[in-house]
Amino acid sequence: MPREGPEADGHRRAPISRALADDRGVKRIYPSVIKGTHPKRRSEVVHLLKPRIDLHEDAEKNLVTATFELPGLTKDQVNINMHAGNLIISGEVSESTEKSEHGYAVRERRTGRFSRSVGLPEGTKVSAVASSMENGVLTATYPKATAVQEPQRIVI
Repeated sequence: MPREGPEADGHRRAPISRALADDRGVKRIYPSVIKGTHPKRRSEVVHLLKPRIDLHEDAEKNLVTATFELPGLTKDQVNINMHAGNLIISGEVSESTEKSEHGYAVRERRTGRFSRSVGLPEGTKVSAVASSMENGVLTATYPKATAVQEPQRIVI
């Protein structure tokens, strides 16, 4: 009868392999690995990968202002596109740190992509959208509504 399970290939697994097979074993043996994923750090990553957005409507000026929080990013790291009636903000977050602990070099890198989109009023033209970025805050302004063109009759 053929063997099943972790020793099916005829090799015995060392106790360390069994300990690393689940999360509890990793936490027990390598607590410093888990320490780097402190909840505060995880929330920072989530905040960057899904930037907060604030929409404000100015009825007097007939404008909508969309504000995106992108802390630590520059305008060169952010893309703004208009596609299929949506304003799409996207980019890539990359962070790298290097330090020395107990005689060892510790290098940490995090990367990730983000994308947020906002629906635009029908008929919005690219030339009608204005944007600026300052201190990690991207602001895009566009008309609340454009004049809707009435259907035109074609005579047969």
